[in-house]
Amino acid sequence: TKAVSNLPEDSALRRHYLQSQEAEQSADRSSAGKSKEPVVEEISIPVSTKTDIPVEKELKRDVIQQLVAETEATMPPRPTDSTLKRHYDTQLMSVVLSKLQASN
Repeated sequence: TKAVSNLPEDSALRRHYLQSQEAEQSADRSSAGKSKEPVVEEISIPVSTKTDIPVEKELKRDVIQQLVAETEATMPPRPTDSTLKRHYDTQLMSVVLSKLQASN
């Protein structure tokens, strides 16, 4: 008789399955005596003084790119996970838009 394996054949599914199993095992080991409070890190990004936005397209683009670069410098490193990247980008654009709106 042959042993039946629950391991998926697809490499991406197999990697996800193994990571999930490992996470469950480490959570079981580390959860003894620890609270279940989620860790939340507040990011405070100060809104700078007014930014004069030029009318010309190229200059406007440069000013916006500069705002994005300044904002990214104050934020944590960009995540590698696709979902977290999407949330990071959304937060980044939200902060940049609020800075642009504050400058008008």
